[in-house]
Amino acid sequence: MSAPQAILALKAAIDESGKASSCTVGADDPRGDDLVVVRQVSVKADVALVVRVFPTEGAASMVVVSFFAPDGTTLSAVTGVRGLPIEARATEKASSVGVSREARKSISTVLEADEAAAGEKSKPPADAPEKPVDVTHRRFEVTVAPLGLPIPFGTPGDFGSLVRVGYQFTPVFGAYLSGFLRWLRTDAAADTNRQLSDATSVDGHLGLGVAFVPVRLPFLLVALRAGLALAATSVELRPLSTGIDGALRAASYGSSGLRPMGQLGLEVAFVLSPMVRIGLEVRNAFMSSATTAVNGCTGDDLRAMDIALRAGRPVTSVGVGAGCAVGSFDGTDASGVRRSNDVPLAQFRLREPGSLANRLSVDLSVTLSF
Repeated sequence: MSAPQAILALKAAIDESGKASSCTVGADDPRGDDLVVVRQVSVKADVALVVRVFPTEGAASMVVVSFFAPDGTTLSAVTGVRGLPIEARATEKASSVGVSREARKSISTVLEADEAAAGEKSKPPADAPEKPVDVTHRRFEVTVAPLGLPIPFGTPGDFGSLVRVGYQFTPVFGAYLSGFLRWLRTDAAADTNRQLSDATSVDGHLGLGVAFVPVRLPFLLVALRAGLALAATSVELRPLSTGIDGALRAASYGSSGLRPMGQLGLEVAFVLSPMVRIGLEVRNAFMSSATTAVNGCTGDDLRAMDIALRAGRPVTSVGVGAGCAVGSFDGTDASGVRRSNDVPLAQFRLREPGSLANRLSVDLSVTLSF
């Protein structure tokens, strides 16, 4: 019997059994078992069978079928003679028939060499250029907005500076810490008939927020921001006015304490380099305008001061709470107006119902990334 005849008979037996889902059968290669197994494994078969035919005395020939796993490990071997049934035998014993220890060793050597060669191919050349650093995320950002203008332009409002320190976790998501400080407050033109402003002024804030970047191009960036802050606020007590003598009387303000504030912002920035961008950001700060104290003085403190003034006594003659800055209602201001005139105005502020106060502004900002 020749090797091709043995292969055809083995294939027919395998097909008839219907038990092999993926089996590759190959003839013995004169160059050695190892090359046959490697070639069979390369087609990703579950089992590789190597058929070898050995001439024996007489007309019959001995056929040895060796079974190999894809990794080159010898699974088993079967020996048969034409015309005689093959008897079942132990795997350990069978595995030593039909393939030599040297052949198994050479199989493992060839497979290991192939794996090593594949690993070397996957490595980049020593002189290959480094992969460019991704500058779109996982970076710290420092934003400075030295000038914030109130909207609508030309109306009374607060001018201030914003500083923001953030970290971009992904290309579209980041978090930041922001701080704002008012450095100028403008008043409306003097008008004795003008009502008190119902807007709460923000003297400064410190807050946390998140940023969402839906658009990030090499030259353009669009970011949406939302955050919460703790704001130091103040309210107008007396508007800018003109006295009987024609002189201007400056507006007066009182501190209304700390209150929570929400923030929403939209930034459109032009990217000058991976590290620098210049942007315009529209921000809206919103909070409750309800006032519970002016300069730390509650309604009871102001009522006591008002009674003293009506009796002709100074405000400092009454007992007030520990947090009340009674001195802020004593003496005169730079315009020569008595500060005690603000006591009834402060009481009026405390009686006003609270509403949602908005502060809309636009900032010109510079952002550095590193």
